[in-house]
Amino acid sequence: MSDALTISIPINVTRVRHGHQRLRPTQTEMTASLVIALARAYAWQQMLATGEYGSVHQLAAGLKCDTSYVARTLNLALLAPDIVEAILHGRATGLTLQSMPKAFPVDWAEQRAMLGIEPAPT
Repeated sequence: MSDALTISIPINVTRVRHGHQRLRPTQTEMTASLVIALARAYAWQQMLATGEYGSVHQLAAGLKCDTSYVARTLNLALLAPDIVEAILHGRATGLTLQSMPKAFPVDWAEQRAMLGIEPAPT
């Protein structure tokens, strides 16, 4: 039996009127969507690593999701640990799921430069 992780995020919506109504998420809510995507990435990575699914295609089919969405989300599991920590602790201001690139360099220093995140103090 696997341990379930539940993430609850209260949502406050701002109404914007420019010819019609739109609902715009706050910065906190946009950051929360990135945290949720990180949690999914690590959970899905674990499913692949344990052999529960043999490929990204099988995982996507099992989740009833688009393969490209699953692959893009899995890329988040390749982020440098200090970048993940900055996101989880709210220090990666301005970084949202929508602003994340589709692919990341393997080198963590290049990731930091691409995302504009300072290296973690040692």
